[in-house]
Amino acid sequence: MNLLIIYTTKTGTVTTSLDILAKYLPQAKITRCDLGECDQIPELEEFDYVLVGSSIRMGKIHKKIKNFVKTNHDRLLNLNVGYFLCLGFVDLFDEYMIKNFPKDLRDAASSITCFGGDMNPDKHRGFDRMIIKMVRADILGGGDNGQPRDDISLPTINENNISQLAEIIKSKS
Repeated sequence: MNLLIIYTTKTGTVTTSLDILAKYLPQAKITRCDLGECDQIPELEEFDYVLVGSSIRMGKIHKKIKNFVKTNHDRLLNLNVGYFLCLGFVDLFDEYMIKNFPKDLRDAASSITCFGGDMNPDKHRGFDRMIIKMVRADILGGGDNGQPRDDISLPTINENNISQLAEIIKSKS
């Protein structure tokens, strides 16, 4: 299995998730292309499976992923492709997929997966860090009444979803 993963990450949650995915695909030859660092994207057609994903910020995927998807739209339709998102509030996953990936690509995809996310303020700076701290304090410290909230929990990476994606990828080889 020859797997290409095209992604972006701001805080490293995507990278952590991809490390978990690699653990479930020990026989695969995995090529990672972080569009924030990758100088040249390999030829998509050289791979058995292409996985494209991003973290979500303010409801949107990273601009470089958006541009990649737009530029390679027709090619992606003709390949074994999966899409993933890393996000803290997984109940918004479907909405963000619809908002960020064209319907025909979603319909043609072999997989669409939510990796979950995390809310570690140490991975953020400035305003983002302040917001993360406030949200964490509300969840853990309990909003208005000072009791921890039981209607919401801190986001975590969903290893079960990642392992299920690995099984889909294996089945396509």
